[in-house]
Amino acid sequence: MVIILNIILGVSLAAIIYQDFKYRAIHVFLVIGVFICSCLLLWQDQKSLSPLFYTSIFLISVLVLLWIYITLKNRNIQAITKGIGLGDVLFFFAVAPLFSLRNYMLFFISGMIIALIFFMLFKNLMKTKLIPLAGILSGHLIVLKVLSLSLNLDLFYNPIIINTFGNQ
Repeated sequence: MVIILNIILGVSLAAIIYQDFKYRAIHVFLVIGVFICSCLLLWQDQKSLSPLFYTSIFLISVLVLLWIYITLKNRNIQAITKGIGLGDVLFFFAVAPLFSLRNYMLFFISGMIIALIFFMLFKNLMKTKLIPLAGILSGHLIVLKVLSLSLNLDLFYNPIIINTFGNQ
């Protein structure tokens, strides 16, 4: 069951990469599919969906603070819709069940850094100034899944930093 869910998740993430890079938009059914696979994988691993609550609270907090910042900066309450797409926001929630809170924070921060580096490297080649954030994060997630499965490491639910650097 886990193998099938991971294959479906990988195919869905690959489709998100393709759509986001080609059209700068992703289909809502792909995001729903990722969310369902993510919840089923969480249930298989934890036998509970409660970790999703904490990750969602973190994500909602970040998005509300981002909305306040952009609204105050641009003096426009709808300015955030020009900065981040609905597909990107839905993608954040769709992959949230795949991670513990700490690991989701690491995924979120490292994904933003990767997206920034991608934009800096390829901004002259891009037709628009829109960053394919969901596509970049899908690629990031595929790499994490491949590493996790091939190295037999849990990069999603076990605390990565504590396991790597100890309890100091």
